[in-house]
Amino acid sequence: MVQSLQDIQILYEKSLCDCDFVYQLDNGRSLHIRFFRENLCHLLGLQHVYQQDRHYLGAAGYKRIKDERITLASLKAHNRKQYDFIKPRIEHFHEIENILRNGSLYRFYPERCTPQTRINAEFMLIDPKESYMLHLFVRSEANESIFTPISFLVKFAGDKDYQQFLTRQEHRKILFFACNTISNL
Repeated sequence: MVQSLQDIQILYEKSLCDCDFVYQLDNGRSLHIRFFRENLCHLLGLQHVYQQDRHYLGAAGYKRIKDERITLASLKAHNRKQYDFIKPRIEHFHEIENILRNGSLYRFYPERCTPQTRINAEFMLIDPKESYMLHLFVRSEANESIFTPISFLVKFAGDKDYQQFLTRQEHRKILFFACNTISNL
C-alpha cells in the first residue's frame, strides 16, 4: 500500500534513476532504458490531475513532491475524478522495477491498438498478473539505443479494453538483461 508520493519518489530515485536497464534482443538490437527524475510526474499521470500546468510537471513537479507541496491529499482535493483515474498507477508504481526485470517486451505499434491510443512509444514492457496487467511504454531519445519511459498504465482483467495494447503487437525475445548503475546522469 502506498504511504505517500514522497515514498514513491524515494523508491523511484533508489531503484530506477541512475540505472541503465540493458536488454539484448533476439534480433541483435540493444535497448538501454533510463529513468530521469523529471519524468516521475508524467509516469504518475499528474498531467491528468493538473491539466498540463507546468508547475506540477517535470523538474518543478518533482521538487514539489520532494517539498511535500504535492501529496496524495492535494491530488484528491484538486481533482478527485482525475485522481481516481491515476490511482492505479500510484498504487502499482512500486512494481515498475519488476516489469523491467521480469516483464515481456513487445515492439509497439500504436496504430494497431483498438481502441486507438495516443501513446507514441516504440516498445512496451508488460507484466501480466492474475487480475491486472502492467504496461510500461518507452521511446528512444536522440541516441537510438537509449530509451526513456513515456507512460505507465494498469489495465484490469474486467476492463473491456484489457488487451488494448497487447493485441497485434510484436513480441521480442530478451536474450540478455542487466541493470548497471551509472553516475552523473
